[in-house]
Amino acid sequence: MKIQGNSTTDYCLATFPISNGPAQGPSTTQPSRTFCLPAITLSNMSEPSSLVRLIGESNLDDWERCLEAELDNFDISDHIFGEIEEPNVEDEEDHKKWRMARAKAYKMLLSTLRDENIVTTLKVNGWDDKKKDPKYLFNLVLSCIGRVTSEARSEVLAEFLSIKRASFDSMHAFLHRYTILRKRTITDAKFNIDDDLETNLLYNATKAHYPVDAKMWQQAIEAKTVTVNYLMAKLSDIGNTEKRMGTNLTIQVKTTGNSNSNKDDKGGRTRNEKIACTSCDKKIWPTQKHFPCGHHIKKTADVCWACQPELAPDTWKSKKEMMAKKAEASASTALAGTTATNTANPASSSALLFHGGAFLCGISKQSFQ
Repeated sequence: MKIQGNSTTDYCLATFPISNGPAQGPSTTQPSRTFCLPAITLSNMSEPSSLVRLIGESNLDDWERCLEAELDNFDISDHIFGEIEEPNVEDEEDHKKWRMARAKAYKMLLSTLRDENIVTTLKVNGWDDKKKDPKYLFNLVLSCIGRVTSEARSEVLAEFLSIKRASFDSMHAFLHRYTILRKRTITDAKFNIDDDLETNLLYNATKAHYPVDAKMWQQAIEAKTVTVNYLMAKLSDIGNTEKRMGTNLTIQVKTTGNSNSNKDDKGGRTRNEKIACTSCDKKIWPTQKHFPCGHHIKKTADVCWACQPELAPDTWKSKKEMMAKKAEASASTALAGTTATNTANPASSSALLFHGGAFLCGISKQSFQ
């Protein structure tokens, strides 16, 4: 017996025997119960999905064609392949239908993007997975997939092998170009580049700009515990941090690492940045130290050239000037001492004048001993 249900479902009555254990006696009659079940018809049987999982350029056309056909089957293809304006929020019924259709289109599209390489490519190209917009995601997929002609194979390979982080303003820009070249070289142009080679290629392209991280990556590469996808994920994290901070981590790493030749050994500051002296209130370079005479000299020096220019190497540009100043100062001191002691000790006046003249000629006192 067929019973009319709602507008989309019919029901039928079905009778099933109920067993209470082995039959007792010769009677074969068993109790039964009738159930009301949905009728199975062609209209409510779900057809197998024709969606195709995207794996790259090789099946991009099939993926797009099957996706559009499946969306058409539910009359929601315009949410990706067409234009549908959002209804007025005040019209609750229409707005709810629009939201549900949009969400279904997004879900169907997302179900085709499960390949690890595709997901990695989308992420390094700035995929915002919180943005549940099917058209946005579809356009992002197409923008990340490029085509390469047979004539351009050598040019694509050359650019892929020579790409460097230094050629781009940000890590995101570098990764965007790298993933495009990677797909065109390996997937489209069919060059056979194994994982170890590509890992070293990516490492060499970025190590100069991120020396601190590069040391850890190098150890992992030597231990063969790192893959291309792992390294790209780490670089993507750096790119996201740069974007969030509004700065370039290249600069931060260079001013904090120890591999840069333009750094102080301990302070981590560049040599173009002065610091406060711990013994006085003056600003000094990170390569200098406070000396007992009050001057600031190189940390590796053990004598103040300004006070003892005669001990300075001849390559010091200020040596002659400082020698002349010292001689002049010594002569002035000697003459002043002569005037003060002439009356009390005439004999000593000649000695002071003699030594004062010796300093004027740049001759040290030791030469006369």
